[in-house]
Amino acid sequence: MIEEQASFKNDTGQMLHGVFHIPEGKGPFPSVIYLHGYRSDKNSSKILGIIEKLPSCVGFRYDALGHGESEGDFAETTVSTWAQDLNSAIDFVKQQPYVDKKRIGVYGSSLGGMAVLLVASRRNDITCITPICPVSDFKSTTSRSRMTKEENELWKKRGWKPEVIEKKGVTARINYSFYEDGISHNMYAAAEKISCPGLVVHGTADPTVPFQQSVELVKHNKRLALHPVTGADHLFTEDAHYYEVVEVVSSFLRKHLTAKNCKIR
Repeated sequence: MIEEQASFKNDTGQMLHGVFHIPEGKGPFPSVIYLHGYRSDKNSSKILGIIEKLPSCVGFRYDALGHGESEGDFAETTVSTWAQDLNSAIDFVKQQPYVDKKRIGVYGSSLGGMAVLLVASRRNDITCITPICPVSDFKSTTSRSRMTKEENELWKKRGWKPEVIEKKGVTARINYSFYEDGISHNMYAAAEKISCPGLVVHGTADPTVPFQQSVELVKHNKRLALHPVTGADHLFTEDAHYYEVVEVVSSFLRKHLTAKNCKIR
């Protein structure tokens, strides 16, 4: 596959940077847009592993606002901005001449999975989605739920709190609007509006986003299926769990994007 650096502007004019993986040969090809999770970036090993398994699909992976190489302030991260930027990413990918506009898949992990669900509930031009450990109940997922009452009050009063970004080895700020925006979304109601098939993959021992959230999520839409990864944590750190996710997700995307007559209905 051919790799090409690419950038697009979001609705507020900030530049988000990504990488296209383009199959050799004559297109147009089906494509998958990949959105990483909170405090991660486009170089996620799961994303790269899935792209490798889909040599006949265009892959576009990009850094979210304030993450990786993209512009923007990490402190201003919200799921609403991630969803808006994902909309821009989908539109950008559909503009490429080698992309089949009627065969578009979208992958998102954790907070990225939450953004994918929101976007899929508002668009009818997506062929399929694969949310991985998606946040469905923000209030019980955010670190706020594990903070003391005093820490919560300080975050709200000051407007920000420190957040460690392990990949960069730095401590950044995250605004209180991250929490306020997150809890404003009813993800189960959003799920009911999704019109494309989706595969939700979630580790049963996830300490960050409880597995039960996805159990409840799929009850709200028969088009969504749940694949539990037994004993897996949030990051699928064990090799067996990682390979299971890569295989299951790539198989689902291949089925819905490359099989004959598998296009947007």
